[in-house]
Amino acid sequence: MDPEDFSTLTRDYLNQCNIAVRNHNGFAASYIGDAFQALFGYPIAEEDDAERALQLAFELLRLVPEIEVPDAPPLRVRIGIASGVVVVGDYLAAPAGVSTVAMGSIPNLAQRLQSIAEPQTILTDQRTYDSTAGAFEFTDLGPQTLKGFSNLVHVWRAEKPHILENRFAKRTQLTELVDRRTELTQILKLWREVVTENHGQAALICGEPGIGKSRLIFEAHQRMPRCTYLTLQCSTAYSNSALFPFLTLLKRYAGMHAEDLADISLERLEALLSFSNIPVSQSLPIFAKLLSISQTRYPSPNMTSAQQRMISVRVIVDWLHHVSRINRVLLSIEDEQWIDPSSSDVLEALIGEVGSFPMLILITTREKRLRKPLKRSELRKITLERLSDDDAQLLVGNAVSGKTLPQGMRSSVLAKAEGVPLYVEELARAAFETSTSHSRS
Repeated sequence: MDPEDFSTLTRDYLNQCNIAVRNHNGFAASYIGDAFQALFGYPIAEEDDAERALQLAFELLRLVPEIEVPDAPPLRVRIGIASGVVVVGDYLAAPAGVSTVAMGSIPNLAQRLQSIAEPQTILTDQRTYDSTAGAFEFTDLGPQTLKGFSNLVHVWRAEKPHILENRFAKRTQLTELVDRRTELTQILKLWREVVTENHGQAALICGEPGIGKSRLIFEAHQRMPRCTYLTLQCSTAYSNSALFPFLTLLKRYAGMHAEDLADISLERLEALLSFSNIPVSQSLPIFAKLLSISQTRYPSPNMTSAQQRMISVRVIVDWLHHVSRINRVLLSIEDEQWIDPSSSDVLEALIGEVGSFPMLILITTREKRLRKPLKRSELRKITLERLSDDDAQLLVGNAVSGKTLPQGMRSSVLAKAEGVPLYVEELARAAFETSTSHSRS
């Protein structure tokens, strides 16, 4: 390939990768040649950093071969992912294209994993596997000898994502819940009103990242026997994708899969749409288009985009009302700060009509209010605060399974975590691993 063409291709490739990294709320740190480094957990750590790194990796496996290469085979990519504590900073003497660099053994490990990966594969270390094993399918490649590492490194190949009902379904282990008794009691009181009065309720759970909003809902659900639990996950990558969380839920509920034949998907979709008073002849073409399913059963509706949006909102609300008539529903909507505008309309309609149906709607957000303020509602508000020093101490002990952590390390963990449960757990585990490693040495 001509050097100028190769340079253009490399810029296009890196630009596409950079956009994908930002869409998954990552940080594109550096570029050297045709390689780049992406960071998750910088500048702010979140509980699903490893999972989002893998989601990005699978998107790159799909995206990179689609980049146009004149008179040459499609591009292929190798990806290595490692998790752990790193030092991040600006490196003034770095080569061109490198501005922010992650330094330490973890970036080196990711690079070594990338170097031994086959084209179009993703390799991870043990810690990344431990963090994401419930959300993705892996193949165990066993201990490997990697250049620059004195000990064998256990390597895993990521195969595909799992379809999960909620984010805690992917957890292989959970620490014991600390504090949150008052907030848990508030939610369970709302649920009792749903059960005893057949009167729906809605609550907004606010708090910073890692504060435990999702864990609170998970614990509440464990105390709600015989309810239908439906979850929606909003995403920064899809904040402009119409109805993304509701369409994801709809497909999961209807048992629709990407590999299904169009006729099978349409049969399942039509059965679900029939629960609304909106004629299927109007709603099916709209939803088939939203779900990228080809259909010729009904002509495309002669409607404005606003009219189609009103129909899609009404159909989803009617469907969820139908589900609640069969059995009481706990509906959780996670990370509402990233909700798309059409889904905001559905949420507004659900909250406005919630009193007429046996449904408890729990919404989590990092903000202090909904993205689209409601004109009027009885939306309850629950705000999660940081842990007290005593509760944070207790959580450190739970995170390391009651094992001893040197007092200096314990104090450092508590000071850095500042009472945020996610940081307390992650820093405690990292400190314990460091302590154990030093003891072995």
